[in-house]
Amino acid sequence: MLKLIFCLRRQPHLSRSEFQRYWREDHGPRVAERMQALGAIRYVQLRALEGPLADAVAASRGGPEPYDGVAEVYWPDLDSFLTATGSSAGRAAGADLMADEQSFIDLARSPIFLTEPHFERDVLPDRGAGDDNRNDGDTPMKRFPPLAPEDLTEEQRQVFEEIAGGPRGGVRGPFNALLRSPKLADRAQRLGAFLRYETSLPPALSEMAIIITARAWTAQYEWYAHARLAREGGLPDSIIDAIAHRRRPEFETEEQEALYTFCTELHETHGVSDQTYERAVRAFGERGVAEIIGLCGYYVMVAMTLNVAQVPLPDGIEPPLPV
Repeated sequence: MLKLIFCLRRQPHLSRSEFQRYWREDHGPRVAERMQALGAIRYVQLRALEGPLADAVAASRGGPEPYDGVAEVYWPDLDSFLTATGSSAGRAAGADLMADEQSFIDLARSPIFLTEPHFERDVLPDRGAGDDNRNDGDTPMKRFPPLAPEDLTEEQRQVFEEIAGGPRGGVRGPFNALLRSPKLADRAQRLGAFLRYETSLPPALSEMAIIITARAWTAQYEWYAHARLAREGGLPDSIIDAIAHRRRPEFETEEQEALYTFCTELHETHGVSDQTYERAVRAFGERGVAEIIGLCGYYVMVAMTLNVAQVPLPDGIEPPLPV
């Protein structure tokens, strides 16, 4: 993921409210109309707040006058940026936007630069004992305690037995928590069984979509369970390791790169560009793309369940994902 950051200061003849109105109502739509020509996949306007609190925050570091806003533009990667902005359509779109910017932005005092993700950490609520998602043998799982067979309702028992007797061979991962709602557990396990075992994707690629999702949610148990399956399905260790460390892998096939770009973009921007979509359709067909979306969505639910339930890793297993 490549992100352009533009720290904006207004032209001296404009008030902040006048600047932000024009930026929002005139320039923003102009950018949106040119996103495809620029190859960009996301545009964000961050407008500076006003008032005593904003003034106090601005003065707390003793720095220069605050910006009037910050614009962010996203591309899937550097190659996408260079290709699109170097095309005739991209150059024309960029020139048009710059001409408009000069009417309300003081360009000489508004730094602009390109960035890429370097360090990212999600802060979760304090988990106390078991914070590292391990079971140390002495501390029981605090959330959704394991259901004893004798405590299951008849509806829970039927779902339990169907899961245990299916291709999973046991009731693990999210299902102890999901069994609190038997119908939810039943619908989820049926959808999950289809997505794991019956899609048009080869195992290496379906498991790749799953571990990309696990990495996006830092779902340690999900990664632990599926990185091994990805490896057994033929996904190279180099790709698995790169995903674990939030690096773009070196791919061996077009299908690997198309799937990685699609899934990563979907998780990070909550959508995909036309370019990314069309590339995925060429690689997998519309059926395959629909199934990739299903894999990402289903395993987000699994990751949420595992993280909320704080499902521990087996004894002696260290959390596999760096945070």
